[in-house]
Amino acid sequence: MKILKITVLVMGILIVGLTLVVVVTIANRWDETKPLAKRVVPPLFSEPYKSNIRLPVGSKIISTDVGDGQLFIRVEKLDGNQFIVVVDAITGIKTGTLNLF
Repeated sequence: MKILKITVLVMGILIVGLTLVVVVTIANRWDETKPLAKRVVPPLFSEPYKSNIRLPVGSKIISTDVGDGQLFIRVEKLDGNQFIVVVDAITGIKTGTLNLF
């Protein structure tokens, strides 16, 4: 009977202790559940960047869009074909071109 009382006491202490560990872990991770975009602060630059993007002669910009840290510029050439220029929004460096058919 004495062993049963000791076992019940030890199990009760373990239940209370592990419950506290779970509660403290949840409390510490509470801020990590926010979206990444709200937690990350972009670096500050002393002056805006300057970037030259060369487009074919006679082409026109149809639209621009920003998403996921990138700037997307949709361009139409004289022959009617379109392409998208992808630019890193933080550094201003052209990262790629997507041809649309």
